[in-house]
Amino acid sequence: MGKAQTRRILIVSAAAALAVGAVQSAHATDPTPKWCAGVKIAAFPGGPQGAVFANNVYNGFRQAELDLGPSVTYYFSDWDPNKLLTQIQQALATKVDGIATYGFGGETRDGSLGR
Repeated sequence: MGKAQTRRILIVSAAAALAVGAVQSAHATDPTPKWCAGVKIAAFPGGPQGAVFANNVYNGFRQAELDLGPSVTYYFSDWDPNKLLTQIQQALATKVDGIATYGFGGETRDGSLGR
């Protein structure tokens, strides 16, 4: 195989790879900033406000809020299950579109609190 033929094969291969890439990216959905604007969300970071765990979850929620654009109300339960249930009822009463939560702690098999 000569140098010119090798070069043609490489050019054709590169063109084919670009064409495949273009077709694949045409099928992908491009991200839309603030696509969640107008959505009302209740967010439950858990724990007391400012505590390490709750703060980390809150920061993630805040970043999603800034990126996606929903209206978010934050509820901190102080790890109190009764307070959490009351807050969920309050959030539902405001007719939120969704609830974001960290997960729920509780007792582990050995009786200690699993947070």
